Amino acid sequence: MKRFGWLVLVLQLFSIPVFAQKWVEIRSPHFIVATDAGDSRGRDIALRFEQMRAIFGQLISKEKVNTPVPLQIVAFRGAQELRRLAPLYQGKPVALSGFFAAGEDRSYIGLDLSAENSWEAVFHEYAHSLLNGNYPPTAAWFDEGIAEYFSTIRLQGGMVELGRPPMGEMELLQRTRWIPLADLFRVQHESRDYNEGSQRDLFYSESWVTVHYLETTQKMSAAAAYFDLVRNRHVPVEQAINQAFGMPPAQLQKDIENYLSSSRAVYRRYKLPLELESVHTYQSRSMPGIESQAMLADMALHCPGHENEGLQQLQQIVDQQPNDAPAQRSLGYAYLRQNNFAQAGAHFSRAAALDSKDAWVFYYSALLRSREALASGQKPAYESLMASQRDLRHAIALHPQFADAYHLLGIAEMATGNYEPAIQDLVTAVEMSPRDERYLANLGNAYLMARKWDAARTILEQVKNSANGEIAAMAQHDLAQLEEMKDHPAYQEIPSRIPADYTAPQWRPKEKPASSAAVPAEASQATAASAPAHGPVLFLKGTLKSVSCSPGAGATLIITSGAQSLTLRTADVKHAVVIGADSLSCNLANRRVAVNYRRSSPGNGELVSLELE
Repeated sequence: MKRFGWLVLVLQLFSIPVFAQKWVEIRSPHFIVATDAGDSRGRDIALRFEQMRAIFGQLISKEKVNTPVPLQIVAFRGAQELRRLAPLYQGKPVALSGFFAAGEDRSYIGLDLSAENSWEAVFHEYAHSLLNGNYPPTAAWFDEGIAEYFSTIRLQGGMVELGRPPMGEMELLQRTRWIPLADLFRVQHESRDYNEGSQRDLFYSESWVTVHYLETTQKMSAAAAYFDLVRNRHVPVEQAINQAFGMPPAQLQKDIENYLSSSRAVYRRYKLPLELESVHTYQSRSMPGIESQAMLADMALHCPGHENEGLQQLQQIVDQQPNDAPAQRSLGYAYLRQNNFAQAGAHFSRAAALDSKDAWVFYYSALLRSREALASGQKPAYESLMASQRDLRHAIALHPQFADAYHLLGIAEMATGNYEPAIQDLVTAVEMSPRDERYLANLGNAYLMARKWDAARTILEQVKNSANGEIAAMAQHDLAQLEEMKDHPAYQEIPSRIPADYTAPQWRPKEKPASSAAVPAEASQATAASAPAHGPVLFLKGTLKSVSCSPGAGATLIITSGAQSLTLRTADVKHAVVIGADSLSCNLANRRVAVNYRRSSPGNGELVSLELE
């Protein structure tokens, strides 16, 4: 985050204005630009972002550049228009020429087209977005050095200028004693020097020149080796610098200082072979006034602390134009963020009825089901999971570059025991957003459930010490479970896919044979209970009401979850897999549990494992 990032990432709105100017929307191969400055200007903006994206891909040697979070660019023709949406400082709008508002489902860039320097802050934050989608986790100095390096890119004709120093940084480095390099490399995103204090500006400046040096002297591969040593092999910083760069930290810092005073530390002009589509091929359309208002309201909704302004404006729009699908969808998301599930669902249903080609409607509908289940503490019903899978596949088909849609799809597939597709979709989410530890943790869990022990351990070890306590706890729990499961006979085999005869919903009763009418009800129930279990391993959290052990060493468990009652059988009490106890006790009752099982018939199944909570 840029040192003035606290200004550019937060919006303070008096209200969402209704602009008299006409708005147009330009769609290039990878961007959506909305502007009130006319079609031609909008095409130029889209082209500039296409160029920035292509340059980034070439410099990191990546043919396919990921954009894990859909991005909307909003370009205002003048400062007055942007000022109405500008953040406030001491009650007054801050004079900004551009800002980046980041969100999990959508990000926004705001530009003042009348300003000459509107691109620097935007390109800095956009570089962070590109790093998040295309580069493995590194360190704060590298992230900010790359962002600073990209922030001053200038495009003129067929040439690109790289390496210009951001304003004031060269002077600061020339007059100030530098942070020792090993200390610079130790700075974390939660460190004081990164967030505040007298060293903060120097941290950014020194990070910039270090990346400048690495790029010009072709030492980026050495930097990659350094990160492998410190992150994956846990080598101390000083030792890792020595091994990766072939010199101790003090010598490397001396080389960088000498580089800064040399003739090489200047910006250069390159003619890069950017194979981009002509701006004349970009799609263009006029935006109705109500649509531009809804867009600006949604922009407010995605800025932390300002959800209420966006919600109120969206509510006004919906009251005036109930058939506006984008407003209905955005208003539903506003209520979803407040955990007002009933209101959110009503607006999503309305939006879906109005527009069946909106990826966000499908995505939000699946997100709603997931959040509802999380809030209730219950596992989502099978029908709900299958509906979410259908919605998420629709969302992905409409917007293939949507990492969280793949993430949610993988979780839904894992919950129905369909582990191979779950792993594939979670891997796609991780590839699109390699720094999102939620995705990594859930991928590790999917490998665990699929009994792929080595892959699970590799992933979970990466996130077990996450700064996010919830993710760290999840990974540590899964690693402990892995050790209990991997040597147990019950976990050595697992179906590689759902059987071909598996139909949804599985618990729908099959047609009874003609002779079934002569079978007494008790006998029919016993037959159903003892039918062989098949299909995927399913999961349920609930209350273990009782355990009834039989003389033949088997046991029957009664588990309730809300209105649902589940009867599970295990043929061997002695060897039943129980996490949290040495063995299955026949005296257990009224305990909170989590179970893995295979369904044999409606309300019945075969116990795979039991975890006492």
